[in-house]
Amino acid sequence: NENIFLPKNYTFKLFENFHLDLINGSTLISKSNFVLNGKKDQRILISSSDNSSPGILILDTIDKNILNFVTFKNFNNTSKKNRKTLGAINIYNSEIILDNCIFENNKSEDSLNIVNSDFKIFNSVFKNSSSDSLDLDFSEGVIDNVSFINSENDAIDMSGGKVKMKNIYITGAGDKAISSGEKNILIGNDIVLTKNAIGIASKDLSNISLTRVVLENNNLAISAYQKKKVYGPSKIYLYEHKLTENNKDFLIEEESKLFFNDNEVKTKKYKNVELLMYGNLYGAKTVK
Repeated sequence: NENIFLPKNYTFKLFENFHLDLINGSTLISKSNFVLNGKKDQRILISSSDNSSPGILILDTIDKNILNFVTFKNFNNTSKKNRKTLGAINIYNSEIILDNCIFENNKSEDSLNIVNSDFKIFNSVFKNSSSDSLDLDFSEGVIDNVSFINSENDAIDMSGGKVKMKNIYITGAGDKAISSGEKNILIGNDIVLTKNAIGIASKDLSNISLTRVVLENNNLAISAYQKKKVYGPSKIYLYEHKLTENNKDFLIEEESKLFFNDNEVKTKKYKNVELLMYGNLYGAKTVK
């Protein structure tokens, strides 16, 4: 029920069946690396049973952070007063590997926010996020066999980094299932996006290349546009794709481009696509 600060030059270790409950608004801030090793039937639980903790910040760690079979749930970082981070779980300037982790019922701008860090996320689930599920800023890494269920805003929001993903399932995103901005490079394969407000959005000089992607029952399947004046148009390349029963398949801005199997799609181009997004016609309003 009090704040915890871990200085450099230590390792924070937890083992199977451990439950860390952060209550009374307490937080955990660490400049030492985490090594959390749960087991399949004996997970580690890190939560806030009274929904008061804004979450955890891991920053500037020298050694790699390794998290296996850990569940993070019921954090609440929605209060703007004294808010120092955006996510329930925040990784800054550090390297992290997450395997078999669950992020559930977190109320924050991001359930997991990774900034300027190398990351690997395997075999994990994000569900019932009050805004974005996973936010990647200026980070490089891999996402493999991960599901995103019911994100009120974006499921995956990436900017300024390099990301590889495969075996991804996203449903119930209130805004974008996959959002890529600020010169972000995304390469992926074997992706299913279903029943989202928007399937794929590439903006501000971002490049997206996806193979074997299914987009079905989304309000808007694909969009490419420029949002910020300092950047420019965007590109999306899809290979072996499937578009099924989306309310609208394409919303492509002038100068931005969409390619199917390396052939540019001849579709109507729009001006000022941003004005149609963010809850105006498609997606959800951005709330900070």
